[in-house]
Amino acid sequence: MIDNSHLDAKLKRAIAHVLHRKGWTQQEIATYLRISRQSVAKHLKSSCDYQPEIIQAARDGKISLQSLAYLLGVSEAKARRILKQTPKEPKSRGRPTIPKPHILNQLNADPASQHLNAAPLSDTERALIQAARAVRAFAYAPYSNYAVGAAVLTDDQRIVSGCNVENASYGLSICAERAAVFNAIASGARNILAVAVCTPDGGTPCGACRQVLLEFAPEPDNCPVWVVKPDAIVRRYTLAELLPHAFRLL
Repeated sequence: MIDNSHLDAKLKRAIAHVLHRKGWTQQEIATYLRISRQSVAKHLKSSCDYQPEIIQAARDGKISLQSLAYLLGVSEAKARRILKQTPKEPKSRGRPTIPKPHILNQLNADPASQHLNAAPLSDTERALIQAARAVRAFAYAPYSNYAVGAAVLTDDQRIVSGCNVENASYGLSICAERAAVFNAIASGARNILAVAVCTPDGGTPCGACRQVLLEFAPEPDNCPVWVVKPDAIVRRYTLAELLPHAFRLL
């Protein structure tokens, strides 16, 4: 999601606060930010007006638009509008700028809980969706401008992710779902238990990706496919719903 080599300590503290509010564990935050767990705990104990810090980082090019949208819990369109706004000077020097209540609620709300009033997500489901959202920032889509991230859960409980990578010769491009599956297979997995796909508009996997997912899903009726956007969950399907009357040789 973010090139960590450009992050200073103050920005890492701001990001740690946001990820913690989104349900990330201290160990996950430490691994992601490449700092110790003790440093994460120290960051979380200190107060932090993280919204201005993160927005300024995006203006400075330290984090991407997709990363800004995820961290603020808003759509990419809204994140783009936020970046275009002229920063306001505080009315009184020495007094901290306090975000409005509706902004705080928006930041504190976990997009992973916004899915048609369904039951709360499990820790594994949340991690799967977070992985799909995070890897989307690395998508290479200069021709379609349609960045996609995907993550699969293997039968040994590993989460493996992938993003779409396009090519000037369009037929050589690869979708995020297949990138995630091939990455999982290359790391030793043979069975896929669940999938999460993050697209700009909630688009579902293409037919080719559905067929590839089916190849490694022993129970398509029990294989959930979470379709999400950067700021909300669109719908939970099963693989069997997405590919009825599927083709198999084995």
